[in-house]
Amino acid sequence: MTFKVALLGITHESNTFVDEVTTLDNFRKGHWMRGEELLNEYRSAFHEIGGMIEILELEKIEILPVMYAEATPGGIISADTYDSLLEELLHQLKRVLPIDACLVVPHGAGISEHFLDMDGHWLSEVRKMIGNDIPIIGTLDPHANVSPLMTDSTDALIAYKTNPHIDQRETGREAAKLLVEVLKRKVKPFQYLTQLPLAISIEQQHTGKEPCISLYSYAKSLTREKGVLSISILLGFPYADVEEMGTSIIVISDNDPDLAITLSKLLEEYIMDHKQDF
Repeated sequence: MTFKVALLGITHESNTFVDEVTTLDNFRKGHWMRGEELLNEYRSAFHEIGGMIEILELEKIEILPVMYAEATPGGIISADTYDSLLEELLHQLKRVLPIDACLVVPHGAGISEHFLDMDGHWLSEVRKMIGNDIPIIGTLDPHANVSPLMTDSTDALIAYKTNPHIDQRETGREAAKLLVEVLKRKVKPFQYLTQLPLAISIEQQHTGKEPCISLYSYAKSLTREKGVLSISILLGFPYADVEEMGTSIIVISDNDPDLAITLSKLLEEYIMDHKQDF
C-alpha cells in the first residue's frame, strides 16, 4: 500500500515590538512555493522540510507538496496577508485530498493582526479540513510560544534541540520517521503540553552552554524511558507579547498518558528548581 502525505507550512517569527507589519511582499521575497517547486527547493536543504522529504522518499511514500510560505522574522503579519496565505494553503490542501497524513511546518511564534496564536489557528483549520482521524505531525522552532490549540490540533510536534539551530534537517527526519511509524500502526502518539510559569531569558538559551546543556542532557535521559517517542523543550520567544509567551515542554508517549504526564512533571520540577540559573 502506498501512503499519501501532504507537506505544508506557514512560518514566521513575529516580533510584536516592531512597528512595521509583515506583508505578502515579505513572503514573496522570502520563500513561498507550491508543488514540485517546494520539493526541488528543499530536497537537499539544511532544513526540516529536507529531512522530511528524505525519509518519505526513502520509504517510497507519495509526497503531496501543498504550499510552504516563510518570511524573514519581523513585525506581526497583516490581517490581509494572513488571510491570503491561509486561503491558498487550504485551497491547495483541498486539491490533494484524500490523504493519509500531514507533515506540517509551523514556527510556533507566528502572529497576525487578527489571530495572535496564528500557528494554532492555521493548524486548527487544517485539522477541520482533514478530520480527526488523519495524523498531523510537525516540527517547531525552540523559540515557539506553544498554545494548547497547537497541540490539540496535531498528533505530535517536535522541536529542534539546538540554539543556534544546527539540527533542523535532523528534526525533520525525526518527525517523518514518527509519522511513518504511525502510518504503519506501530505507535500511537499521546501528546502532552506543559506551559511553565516562566520564560527562560533569551541570553540563557544557548544550548551549547550552561544552563541549557544540563537541561537538555536531563531531557535526553528521560527519552530513554520505554514508551517515550519524543521530548521537546520550547525555550520560548519573549519578543512576542502574547498570552502563551514563555517556556514549555512537549512530551509524546506511545499511547501512555500517565508516562507523558509524569515525565513532564519531572522536567517542570527540574526547570523550576533551577529557575535562578535561567
